[in-house]
Amino acid sequence: MHEMKDLEIRIRLNEINCLDKTLQNSKMEILKEIAPELRCELETDCTELDDSYICHHYTFNISVDSNIFRWTELTFPIHEGHCSVFDELEKNKLILSSETMSDAQIIIYYEINNGIEKHIHSGRIRKQEVVSKWGRGHIWKHKPEHVPVIYEDAGSLRMRFFKNPKPEQTYEFLRQKAEC
Repeated sequence: MHEMKDLEIRIRLNEINCLDKTLQNSKMEILKEIAPELRCELETDCTELDDSYICHHYTFNISVDSNIFRWTELTFPIHEGHCSVFDELEKNKLILSSETMSDAQIIIYYEINNGIEKHIHSGRIRKQEVVSKWGRGHIWKHKPEHVPVIYEDAGSLRMRFFKNPKPEQTYEFLRQKAEC
């Protein structure tokens, strides 16, 4: 058995994430058998969850039945452009850039397009691992580099780490924005 490179793993993870949610966990177990270096565990089965609930909702603990959810559906685009919500959170010092993963609570994956940073995926950091919702699939606990290849930028996996020192204030900020 050969060791898979991270890119090969990300390609396989993307294939799994495109499957029906009911098949994803069993396919992940098969992949882990042939790629023992893959550390990826099902955190939350999202089979019954609304498909419009995405990674950014999970990252900021936004529930499906809240007004914030309906607002963020419009402001957290799925793979299509710049997400101004992150900029506003950073501008208002509700998330603070961190040099390392060890003291951060949030990870944001991004691409650079015409000089603009576009946020394409996010997750929570817990014990040096990432917990994130993959598209319309499940919530997985994984190494930062073990995400579906769709979260890459032209072959590069770009990520930034953030501290979220006041999660309650972050949630309140998002709630107030939703009411506007």
